[in-house]
Amino acid sequence: MTTENLMREGQFDLFDIAEVLWKGKWLIVISISICLVLNWGYLKFSKPVYTVSIPVSTNMRMIGDQQLCDMHIECLELGLPAIFMSYSEERWESVKSGRYLSLKTDKYKKAESYIEELSMMNDKLTQLILKEAMYELEVIETELSNELLGTERAVNNLLNAKRTIMQIQSGSKALSFGSVAIKKTPRPALAFLVSIFFGAVIGSAIVLFRNVAQKRFVR
Repeated sequence: MTTENLMREGQFDLFDIAEVLWKGKWLIVISISICLVLNWGYLKFSKPVYTVSIPVSTNMRMIGDQQLCDMHIECLELGLPAIFMSYSEERWESVKSGRYLSLKTDKYKKAESYIEELSMMNDKLTQLILKEAMYELEVIETELSNELLGTERAVNNLLNAKRTIMQIQSGSKALSFGSVAIKKTPRPALAFLVSIFFGAVIGSAIVLFRNVAQKRFVR
């Protein structure tokens, strides 16, 4: 068999399949319709879930964390988000190594509402850091002896406390936030397209299998 004959046979098979599918088009339409009805029922009775994601960066550290963790960044990243999220009644999570805050909820709120809530939590956290830094500074200046004040650890604690106080007094906050992203699942448009696709695939498979079965039965 020549290449030309093979190409003609391939074209014939393709057109033959297309003809079979066209003859069974109503079965395909029915299959798509059933999938659309099932999809409508799923969207009707399932509760939407909103995933809120916000980029976050740390501008300062708790003095206690700096003393405990020294310069280990991974250790420093753990303490602040945990305290921050404790100010909220909602279940925020720190994800992607603390670079994002994430929340899953079935209640929709505008992005501005989340920014307002997080800003209030950020103010509380900043004030907590300020109080801790001022207390640390007072302890170092009033209670430590001259010998202890000369140690490297005491000097580092003193500098950290003063630097933190200056940051806050100049208007810095504990955390900075990026743009709020809200994703809704399930997504109606995507679910609609998926229903049509699977309905068409299932309907086409039924039509083709029925055609093969009929040919074998005739033989």
